[in-house]
Amino acid sequence: MTETNELESLRTRVKLLEAQIRSLGHEPIGTPADPAADNLADNQDRLKLDEYIRYGRQMILPGFGLPCDEAQLSLRNSSILVLGAGGLGCPALMYLAAAGVGKITIVDHDLVEVSNLHRQVLHGVDTVGRPKVESARQAILRINPSVHIVTHHISLTSATLPIVFAPNVHFHAVLDCTDTPSTRYLLSDVTARLGIPLISGGAQRTDGQLIIYNLPPTSPASTDSNNANTNGPADQVTSATDPVNSAGPCMRCIFPSISRTGAGAERCSDVGVLGPVVGVIGVLMALETIKILTGFGADESQLYKPSMLLFTGLSPRPFRNIKLRLRQPNCPGCSMCTLHNYPQNLLVSQFIDDSTSLQDNYDQFCDIGGSRTHDDPVLTGAREGESGARVRASVLKEALVSAAANPSLSIRIIDTRPPTEFGICSIPGSVNVPLPLLLKTPESYVSVSIPTFVVCRLGNDSQVAARALRSIIQAKEGDSQAYLDEEPGSILPVNPRQVVDIIGGLRAWAQEVDQSFPIY
Repeated sequence: MTETNELESLRTRVKLLEAQIRSLGHEPIGTPADPAADNLADNQDRLKLDEYIRYGRQMILPGFGLPCDEAQLSLRNSSILVLGAGGLGCPALMYLAAAGVGKITIVDHDLVEVSNLHRQVLHGVDTVGRPKVESARQAILRINPSVHIVTHHISLTSATLPIVFAPNVHFHAVLDCTDTPSTRYLLSDVTARLGIPLISGGAQRTDGQLIIYNLPPTSPASTDSNNANTNGPADQVTSATDPVNSAGPCMRCIFPSISRTGAGAERCSDVGVLGPVVGVIGVLMALETIKILTGFGADESQLYKPSMLLFTGLSPRPFRNIKLRLRQPNCPGCSMCTLHNYPQNLLVSQFIDDSTSLQDNYDQFCDIGGSRTHDDPVLTGAREGESGARVRASVLKEALVSAAANPSLSIRIIDTRPPTEFGICSIPGSVNVPLPLLLKTPESYVSVSIPTFVVCRLGNDSQVAARALRSIIQAKEGDSQAYLDEEPGSILPVNPRQVVDIIGGLRAWAQEVDQSFPIY
């Protein structure tokens, strides 16, 4: 079928459906009462001819194209924020742009790396080293050049909130595609204050999850048809009884504190992820966003009933749903939020100034990162440790050279990574003792005669392991001051009992010592 014939077929179908509506005693919503306003209505509330062709396959879905292209117009007149242009953000952005969302704001501070390409499908070899937001923008415009894209090459913090949530900007939905707990809580708090639905996804290893926060109290399906909105996302009507507590929960309602051991406590860069898993979750995030923006399928999907979708990639039944509780009356994140129409910029200013809502430091609340000793890229991700308890990778290299030249000297290298990662690459002579095993019986790996270097991938787990080994030595020898007066690098033969860890881990080893060492 040619494009012309297809367009005529779509027009005929629309006319037939509108005739059916009239036969029921209703006038199609969006039909101008004044014939003289036809031209104006065509420009503002009607799709262009090329839009019928582009979006026709989704418009002919029952309930999507009626009345008068309402759902497609809602998408075109919507503005969304996507935080993160990585594994989750890429598929979500692709499908939302392809579906016809009118304005998309992308926030991401990262640059494209080769290690991203197996799962971050908007980026390619030609954009390695470029900001992810610009790479994503370029790819999206190839998919749909009619989308208006705004990019911010920044991290979302309390300081940058006024930039992202500017006075002239209003978002109808926000997608959380990050893996940083502090950013997730900040985004949940501000969207709860603003009353914006927050679609939050996560994926690690072969598992994923999806939650929608800040859902309105009632479904658009329960509203009067005369109140339908053809100029933007589906109206969200408040409850007549308790519009706040009958609304959907925010992130703090479900997770009032950070989990130290659950999925949210780890990043895919640390534990790994299969590319299609983030693809599945990202696509589902796009689907849920379309449903929120248009109200499409709200009755069948129970869109406005809070739940968590869990995906297990290796299961024969990979999907299951868990019902969530409603908004909690004493939640610090949303209990004080009211459903009103104050200007967004005013609400953002109040949010930043309100010390009861905004943590002085979200990183401190989430207990991540800690203070940095410096901005050396080799040490990125490494936390500051005890004085004298940490050495650079070059010191380990010097110790290996000294031990090779002098048979009377020896050292021990403990690698705390999981066996799978140890099998990929390792420093010659190192011994694999996974962190959980070491912490279970640290006394089994203590030596009082051989200096011990502890290494991991990025220099975080190794600190925990080294601290556990030192505590055993101190307990045995009653020396509570051991290692505190040592100078970094004072290894061999000065203190054979010394246990140190490598700052920056194996990534630092690859950058400082052995450029042929694999970085993954």
